[in-house]
Amino acid sequence: MENTEGTTDRWYTLAQVNQGNLLFSIHCADCHGKSGESVTLWNRPGADGYYPPPPLNGTGHTWHHELVLLRRIIRDGGSKTGGRMPPFSEKLSNAEIDSLIAGFQSRWPDDIYRKWNGTAYERIEQPAFIQDLLKELD
Repeated sequence: MENTEGTTDRWYTLAQVNQGNLLFSIHCADCHGKSGESVTLWNRPGADGYYPPPPLNGTGHTWHHELVLLRRIIRDGGSKTGGRMPPFSEKLSNAEIDSLIAGFQSRWPDDIYRKWNGTAYERIEQPAFIQDLLKELD
């Protein structure tokens, strides 16, 4: 479900969403799904012991993460969080990473975006490895 109410109450612009959607189709859709839907059992490890890429359309846990952490995971890859996502620091500028995030956040329903952007985020208990990553950012 895409946000159809516009981006007036969100941190990004429509230009960022458009660029982000293009970047998503090039760099992310093969793993996360064409619309960021991922796979049905994304929250269970596969036969190889790794979790599949999470959905980025608001149905997974991505909205639990602060913007700075989303940027870092895209820039540095998923190895610190137990994933296999490659780093994109050599392929995408910081501005392009922000546009990429804008692109997938534009797919988040308004209630999910408000939870991500509001005080509800503070009440979410983060896994220990996420808490450690956030401490590194301070």
